[in-house]
Amino acid sequence: MATTSTMDKIKVWAFPGMMSILAAIIWQDVQEIKTDTKALLAQSMIDKTRIDNLERQIFGKNDVGLEMPEKKPQDIPRPMFTEFIVVKPEDLIITGKEPLAKPMLL
Repeated sequence: MATTSTMDKIKVWAFPGMMSILAAIIWQDVQEIKTDTKALLAQSMIDKTRIDNLERQIFGKNDVGLEMPEKKPQDIPRPMFTEFIVVKPEDLIITGKEPLAKPMLL
């Protein structure tokens, strides 16, 4: 006849208890993740709605499904400086330094 020691009885009782506590902690974490995910999805939808409204105001879209209008050449912003001065490398005055980049040949 095999006798069980007191330590074996404690192990048999403690293991299911520890597993139950661990399962409860994991369940609580999963529920918190679900709640956070729902809140983030709701905020994302609010932000998307705001962005859509701003696009409609800026680009003049009347309907959500319409494409953005094409830009005409006069609507495209032009650079502020459109004139260039061509200088030969030997005309550059650099005091004790080499040129930063080789000049492009035209």
